[in-house]
Amino acid sequence: MYKVPSKTDYSDKYITYIWYYLPNNMYKVWQPLVDLLIVGELKNKIKVLDVGTGPATLPLGIIEFYKIIAENLKDKEFVICFHLIDSQKNS
Repeated sequence: MYKVPSKTDYSDKYITYIWYYLPNNMYKVWQPLVDLLIVGELKNKIKVLDVGTGPATLPLGIIEFYKIIAENLKDKEFVICFHLIDSQKNS
């Protein structure tokens, strides 16, 4: 991967990246959300801007967290709006 001095292509490493970083990223996402939930400051309507989203571990973490909360708080409605930005190869 690093023998040729050119741009590194991670496109075939997508699944490896997710399995390696998802648990860590989920903790980084969930801990602040849990803290907000405990003090009663968790919002039920949020907008998320994720610049450099990569394989989308941040949105996945937020979605999973709110899914668990929604399953337990059936009387509340949650609205999450994502804006995901990442680079793309020109074709």
